[in-house]
Parts: sequence; structure tokens; C-alpha cells
Amino acid sequence: VPWKQVDIDCIGPWTVKTQSGTFYLKALTMIDPATGWFEVVEVEDFTANCMQVAFEWVTISESWNYKMKRWIK
Repeated sequence: VPWKQVDIDCIGPWTVKTQSGTFYLKALTMIDPATGWFEVVEVEDFTANCMQVAFEWVTISESWNYKMKRWIK
């Protein structure tokens, strides 16, 4: 069953250097092991509150629901 289980992990901080400057990336990764579908969302920090907001933003957002409906069909 898609999204019955979600594997999550925090990645970073990574230092990314480009021609326009240096920035630091921290992100939350979410993977559905049933389908292999994954999402990555940049986060400000790794606090529990920040992780919850990022998870809810991805799973509740309308664009995410649209993508999942297309994926599951």
C-alpha cells in the first residue's frame, strides 16, 4: 500500500560552491518503500518542529496530492 510506511532521513549540511557564491544545504528526504517514490525538501534546521512542518508541507500540499494520484494510477 503506497505511503503506508514512509522512511525519512536528514541530509546535510552540505556546502555547495557555485559561481554565484556559497550556500549550505540541509534537507529532509522521504521515501515510500512500496513504490520507490521520493521527495526531498530543504529545511532551515533539524529540529523536530521543522521536520514536522516539512513533512506536512510535502504530504498535504495540493501539488503532492496531484503527483501521487498520477503515480498510483
